[in-house]
Amino acid sequence: NIFDVLVDRPSRIKAIHDRELAEVALHYRCAGEQTWRQERMALRFRDSYTGSLPAEEMRGETVEFFVTATDHEGHRSVWPASAPRLP
Repeated sequence: NIFDVLVDRPSRIKAIHDRELAEVALHYRCAGEQTWRQERMALRFRDSYTGSLPAEEMRGETVEFFVTATDHEGHRSVWPASAPRLP
């Protein structure tokens, strides 16, 4: 399950982009929670970013998550496209 993959283990995503990115972030919450938390992902190599969820914040096995990538002009992409809108 996703809990085993992301918690306290670096997970890698590849952000394909045509602009320099200011930030790639992993947004997450345990199932049933209302508030999304955010962990900034670190650039590792070219378009590869890594991030993990802190185990001390996880209280269940079902974790909801999505990823955002934002460029220096404030343009933002979200994956998956069905992810919640951020305020």
